[in-house]
Amino acid sequence: MKLFMLLVRSAVWVGVGCFLFTFVLLVRNTFLPRYPYEVSLKEIGLTGEEVRFRSRDGLWLSGTLLLAGWNDPWIILCHGVGANRFDLIEMARFLVQEGSFNIFFFDFRAHGKSEGWATSFGYREQRDLLGALDYLESRRGGPQRYGLYGISMGASVGILVAAEDLRIQALCVDSPFVDLEESIAKHSQLLYPLPRFPFAFLACFSYNLRFLTDVRKISPIKVVHKISPRPLFIMNGGEDDRMLPERARDLYEKASEPKTLWLIPGAGHLEGRAVAEKRYDESVLHFFSSALR
Repeated sequence: MKLFMLLVRSAVWVGVGCFLFTFVLLVRNTFLPRYPYEVSLKEIGLTGEEVRFRSRDGLWLSGTLLLAGWNDPWIILCHGVGANRFDLIEMARFLVQEGSFNIFFFDFRAHGKSEGWATSFGYREQRDLLGALDYLESRRGGPQRYGLYGISMGASVGILVAAEDLRIQALCVDSPFVDLEESIAKHSQLLYPLPRFPFAFLACFSYNLRFLTDVRKISPIKVVHKISPRPLFIMNGGEDDRMLPERARDLYEKASEPKTLWLIPGAGHLEGRAVAEKRYDESVLHFFSSALR
């Protein structure tokens, strides 16, 4: 009996230790260093307006407006984890110059010049995108035509918001995670040499405690069908080991028409634009021109 109780106590302490270790790692990875700004709009031939606006939960966020003409459609650009709005500057310049679209791109919370200390990898960031939509409508005094282009986390946030908010009329996403629970489990293994059991489960449990939510609800693949009848364009690297191409195909299968899928041969995570070059930009431009004009 004593041996049994000793084993039970040891198992409990091992379990507690594994949980605390995983919780600390999860929390640590929500506090990211801010990627420095290295782009001047004037240096690349653009004129923009720096703005501040509030997220739906009150945080002050920073953004940039690039105007083609107030009556032209808007495209909102959403960056990924650990970057900032200027990670998308080349796409912004292309769309405003070649497509005559108004562009709004902003820093998610805890990124760039926006307020906030921690990223939630797509949960609270939905409030940031909703705040961006509210801000643009307040500037113009009414509804506009909005498209959204997002990469990685920004792509997933776009799907989650567009599924519930009809203001987004066209959605182009590059390399979204299809399910946050799955993504956390996968990235915990990519970042640390830990066995999937029990650490994948503990990482998701830690996320729930950290953000007081249920990670299973943050799942683009469960809501992507709601975007129809608005057009959806999904892109993904054919060699992406983080957001797997087969999961992009699963996301496409769950979506309703009209929808398009492009798995870019030879591209890893977010390498599609570098690999496909001109075809990538022209595909994005054609999609928004058809959907918003």
